[in-house]
Parts: sequence; structure tokens; C-alpha cells
Amino acid sequence: LDIVKPSVATFQETAVAGSNRIKLKNYYCLQRNRKGVKLMGGVATFVKNELKANTLKVKEGEDDEEYIITRLDHVTPPVNIINIYGGQESRMSKEQILDSWTRLRREVKEIEEREEGLVLIGDYNRAIGNDRLGVTGNHPHVSYGGKLVRELLEDDRYILLNDSKVAEGGP
Repeated sequence: LDIVKPSVATFQETAVAGSNRIKLKNYYCLQRNRKGVKLMGGVATFVKNELKANTLKVKEGEDDEEYIITRLDHVTPPVNIINIYGGQESRMSKEQILDSWTRLRREVKEIEEREEGLVLIGDYNRAIGNDRLGVTGNHPHVSYGGKLVRELLEDDRYILLNDSKVAEGGP
């Protein structure tokens, strides 16, 4: 962060528990720590201090859902960042995966209806395959949750950056 100095940085699997807070020089931190005694988990979005007055934590995940929505209004239209650390599908039922994804999609729809910008970023923990909607070099398997992510990508309104190249040798 000291070298690149981004306006916003997101972290997943912060391993911060309870009411502990992360502090980074020159950054305002919005975070959601993992609930309970499980290790790892959690998300944090860091915004440069000079943008703090233009930054709002809109919402965070329910129960065990690890995501936060941060709204930045220093640009027009405002930009919403949904920083997510998805649960392990092997530890969730299909119903839990669908319920969580449905709540997240509801948040996306509300942002779209306000005609605001949206970035979904994080570690979804979903197998999304290796074709046009997946990531080159990935295993071809598409999990149940991966199918839900792919539905979001199908109409090309959203793009998956894991596989995009904008410069020689880099994402």
C-alpha cells in the first residue's frame, strides 16, 4: 500500500476476530470480522483517509455471511464495492448457498436500480470452470455456487477480471 498508494484496497480472510480492528497508516478501514471461534475469515476494505468523508459502510452480510458494501460518493455516479469472502461450498447446503447468493443479488439489484457503479470483489470460493465464463487454466468443474456466479456473467453486464489482460504479462 505504501508503494502503490491505491485509493481503495480490499482484503479477504483477514483472520481478525471479535471487535479487534485493523489499522493501516493513511487508510480508513471498514471491516467485518468472522463471527464465532472459527479461525481465518473476515473482510476489510481500506479507503484513503482523504476519502473518509465520502465513504459509507452501506451493509454487511447476515449471520455467517462475510461481506461488506462500501459506497464512495466522491465520483458520479457513486461506486459501491461489495467485498466478499464466500463460504466453502463443501460446508454448506445448496439451500444455504442459494439463500446467501439471493441476498447478495438483491443488494446488487438495489445498486443497479440507483444507477450507481458496482464492483464485486473478493474470494467467492466457487468453482467456475475454464470456458468463456470461467478462468483459463482452471479446472473445468463448475460447482453449484459457480453456476450462480456464471449466471451473473452470462449477459456480459459484468466481467470476471481474473482472466482479463489489459497489459502485456499482467491482469
